Formats: sequence, C-alpha cells, structure tokens
Amino acid sequence: MAATKYKLGRLIPEPANFRPNRTLITRRWVYKIDDAQKIAYRQPKHWDDPAPSGFFTFSPARFESAPKPSHWRKLVPTLKRGIAVPTLSALLIAGVFLVLYPLYPSVKFQVQKQIGSFGDTQAIAAPDSNHNRVIIPKIGVDTTILEGASLDVLKKHEGVWHQRGQIAGDNLVLSGHRFKYLPPNTSTLYNLGEVAVGDTIYVDWYGTRLAYSVSETKRINQNDTAILNPTSDSQLTIYTCYDKRQTERIVVIAKPQP
Repeated sequence: MAATKYKLGRLIPEPANFRPNRTLITRRWVYKIDDAQKIAYRQPKHWDDPAPSGFFTFSPARFESAPKPSHWRKLVPTLKRGIAVPTLSALLIAGVFLVLYPLYPSVKFQVQKQIGSFGDTQAIAAPDSNHNRVIIPKIGVDTTILEGASLDVLKKHEGVWHQRGQIAGDNLVLSGHRFKYLPPNTSTLYNLGEVAVGDTIYVDWYGTRLAYSVSETKRINQNDTAILNPTSDSQLTIYTCYDKRQTERIVVIAKPQP
C-alpha cells in the first residue's frame, strides 16, 4: 500500500451512511477519502479527542448503481427547519385572525356597551365650516361627509357619501362602507345595525351641528330604492350593505331633535 500522510490506525467497519463522493462528518468523527487508494480515514472531530484513528476500504462501483439523494430530499429538511414551520405558523395565525376578526367589532361594541362608554360627546371636536361630518357616538363613527357623483368617491377618500337631499325640508341620504374600513376605524359603518330607535346622531353642516333622534331601523333588499325618495320634512337616512354580497342593506332613519 502506498504511503499516506494520514495515520492509518486500525481497520474499522464502513459506516452505513458513508458515500465515497463526499466527506462524512458525524458528532465525533470526520471521514476523509483517499480516492487513489480507495481508503477512507476516520479521525476524531476534535483535536483533543484521544480516540484512535481508523480506516476502511470501499468500492466506488458499489455506489454507481445506487440512487443518489435528490435535490428534493436535501431540500425537505431545510424546508422543515427554515421555511415550513414559520410559514405554517404564519398561516395558522392568519387563519385564526380571519375567522375571529368579523367577531371583533361586535365584541368590542358589547364591551363598550357594558362599561357605558357610548354617547360621550365631550371628545367630539367642534364643527368645522370647511368639512361636513356625521357623528354616531353609539358605534364610534365620526367621519367626513363627501360630495361626489357616485359612491366611487369613497375609493379616493375616507368617509361617507352624500348621495342626495338637503339638510332642511328634505331627505338627506348618506351611505358608506361596512367592510372596507377595518374597525376601530371611525369611518366604518360595520355596527350600523346596532343603532336603535332613540339613539342620537349628529351632523355638522357648514359649521352648524344638528342633532337627530333615530326613529326607525330596518333591513331592506338591495333593489329597494324607496329610501332615496324626497320627503316634505327634514329627515336623515344612513345606510350600508348588510353582507359582502350586497344583497341587503341596513338602514337607519332619524328625525331632527326639537
């Protein structure tokens, strides 16, 4: 046998997971290959390990027909450690959020109802002559009334749309999104269905604040346009979609307080 720079040590059995096309490193050992002599040398991984060196012979032909590990097999452990677990965890959290989130506004509403935090008008800013607003203290709405030819105005600005009508002697109709703005955003009409007869709604109209009392609440078909009809007396109508399919609408009608 030709000379080698490695100390042969004693003859040892070949490890079951040894492959002659790579160096094998285990917890304690390092196996190095001498292709010329078809010998693999085993040495301690740590220089201060007193374990004796060893060697064994191998036949490369035995491995030529053996299936080589695919890239996918090598990738799976990496995915498990570096990608799969964090990804699955993130998907699980996202799934729980999507399931529970629709319940959040209703739960928050009930909590606020129990602690009596509704109807507090002390924190409401004074009317601004440059911005008309609608304020519904019971459901935390305090948002701008936007002017525009269609509901598309809400694609560019946050608020509710002044669909038709005048502030006096007419049916002032406001509509807004229920699902676009995520609660606790003050522009969402998510909890409009919680508004009840007798609740107060405020409208700031060119620097003047008007108070309304809710006189009626209802749910109507999306094709029912009677809520847009003019009225001979002053009335405030606010509506939003009931569900994401927009097959029904939640409607709140209010009359001016004396």
